[in-house]
Amino acid sequence: MPLYAAHGVPEFWLIDLNAKELTCCRRPRDRIYDDVAVMTAADLTAPFATQSGIRVELGRLFDL
Repeated sequence: MPLYAAHGVPEFWLIDLNAKELTCCRRPRDRIYDDVAVMTAADLTAPFATQSGIRVELGRLFDL
């Protein structure tokens, strides 16, 4: 995470298939992310950087 933040990557998702969790990191500053959220299969999320209206149902992602 610190490397991505240091290089200004605006958002990245870390997917833990065993725990069925998604860690979403947004708003990099220095070597940290100011916004970190852990989501589960019950959640719905969307990429921050896109305005396309795309939504990801995490339950479907984990059931693959």
